[in-house]
Amino acid sequence: FRKNPVSKSHKMIHTLMSEIAVVDTWRLIHPTDHDYSFYSPPHRIDMIMVPNSFTTSIISAFIGYRLLLDHAPISISWSPSVISKTSKCWRLNSSLSNDKEFQTTLLEKKKKKKKNNMKKDQPWYLIWDTLKAFLRRLFISKASQKKSQNLLQKQLEKEILALEKKLQLNFSPDSIRELQNKKFELNKILTSRLKKLSASQIIPMINIPNSQPLLSPQQINKAFVSFYKELYSSQQDLDSQAYKLFFDKIKLPHLSSKDINWLDEPFT
Repeated sequence: FRKNPVSKSHKMIHTLMSEIAVVDTWRLIHPTDHDYSFYSPPHRIDMIMVPNSFTTSIISAFIGYRLLLDHAPISISWSPSVISKTSKCWRLNSSLSNDKEFQTTLLEKKKKKKKNNMKKDQPWYLIWDTLKAFLRRLFISKASQKKSQNLLQKQLEKEILALEKKLQLNFSPDSIRELQNKKFELNKILTSRLKKLSASQIIPMINIPNSQPLLSPQQINKAFVSFYKELYSSQQDLDSQAYKLFFDKIKLPHLSSKDINWLDEPFT
């Protein structure tokens, strides 16, 4: 008896399953059995796949009988109560990519990594896997840093609140000094975030038709002033006689002398 060689499609399917973190439920329950839903010597055709985090919830997997169709039905039994509430798979926090400073860091480190550690004759899938692992490490590091800053801010806010209540009950120079130090640390965190927010709102460059891109803040400001001045200025020649004739035809309501005197009377 000679085992069938592993086909290329078989390898591709299992590589894909590994990358997207899913598992074949029937093979999970029957690791050494041989069965098929449709006769094909190299591999089984039909599969039910679930995320790796669901493996503990799979109770049974079954391949039925081929009666009316050439494919046999497949089924699984699973218990939702066994599934953990939080997935163990790492997920990309896409909000981190909105950070302009982090975007620059990612590009610089990716170029440096590609230049120093990757060769042209390496397989494309090896380069891709290496880059994924490298970028994932950077995202995890950034997320941890952001989380630690948020925790530090919340802790400082709690300590400041507790110190202020303490001062209300028992005034002391030491408590004031400690409160000032805590506020100073909190202000550093908030100032850093405000600077990043302000930097993200700066316009670094604008394109002018039939001209070179403007990079200087002064030139950019002048370009905006010129644009809006032209936008809100009249494109027609001023004809004073036409304006006079137009407004002379309008009959605007006016107050009588009696109404004017009544409005000028003091409140009673």
